[in-house]
Amino acid sequence: MPGPEPRHRILVVDDDPLVIASLELLFMERYEVRGATSATEARAVAQCEDIAVAVVDMRMPGETGVDLLAWLYEHHPSTVRILLTGYADFDAVVAAINHGRAWYYLRKPWDNHELLTLVRRAVEFREKELEVVRNFKGTIRSLVTALEANHPYTRGHSTRVTRYADLLCAELGLGTSERALVVLAAELHDVGKIGVDSHYLDKEGVLSERERADVRRHVQIGERILREAGFLDAVIPLMGSHHEALDGSGYPRGLSGAEIPLGGRIIAIADAFDAMASDRAYRPALPAQAGLSELRRCAGAQFDPDLVERFCRLIEREGPSIGAGDPRPAP
Repeated sequence: MPGPEPRHRILVVDDDPLVIASLELLFMERYEVRGATSATEARAVAQCEDIAVAVVDMRMPGETGVDLLAWLYEHHPSTVRILLTGYADFDAVVAAINHGRAWYYLRKPWDNHELLTLVRRAVEFREKELEVVRNFKGTIRSLVTALEANHPYTRGHSTRVTRYADLLCAELGLGTSERALVVLAAELHDVGKIGVDSHYLDKEGVLSERERADVRRHVQIGERILREAGFLDAVIPLMGSHHEALDGSGYPRGLSGAEIPLGGRIIAIADAFDAMASDRAYRPALPAQAGLSELRRCAGAQFDPDLVERFCRLIEREGPSIGAGDPRPAP
């Protein structure tokens, strides 16, 4: 007999502990409630737990509620954002909507019934949005699977890259939400190859300059595909930077150093290792140790040296076959 469904989590953010206690009492019968007295504390909670709805006070010391809503929109877009304000400040409300992407705002003092109804509607809205997202992701994953099925030398590549990236995220101790974004970006990193001449993907021998340029377009094609979805904005910079190089010699934008998102640097290593460890039309698979040696040789120029060393120690400890497991599903 299946157990009870997990309850949705509500994050309440206010610098007044009495307000947090009041809202916890209001919500605790229906939801799991997390409280935070600052934007810094709220970010730490959001990084570790899946938050369905954030109810955020406008006025707090340091960062404002609008600043926190904007951060949530960028890093945890599936969290529905509600602003509480005791001020009739039109400019603040406009900022909350434009900058913080507030789903709704409510004046203090609030009406308990109204706030409960609002949060219930927010949870229902989120569930519908997540269903749309799941369906779209399923469609994209099907396209990736179909693409790889037609090209034997890349069959299973995205699954293995995703697995390696996920394990490296775990090794680094990344939070649940950040890890999920990297996992999804890794799974979709080659989706743009749908728009590349398929003959180039299985060509024996070295690609010409024109052919290489065409294959490199897959990054920007993939970005356009994901941008059309309208809800994968947080994934695009990670997917779009997995061929950038630490010294600025990569593509498509020539980013360097810290300009390259951490997720992009993680996927770059996972992608390169699996490419070297797999048979390709133009060469047989390299032994795992040779692939690790090549990663170390290119550390500091192409790859992040700290990430390379962490990845190499992971593979040396666990063995390259860990890439064959199923990646942890992203929420």
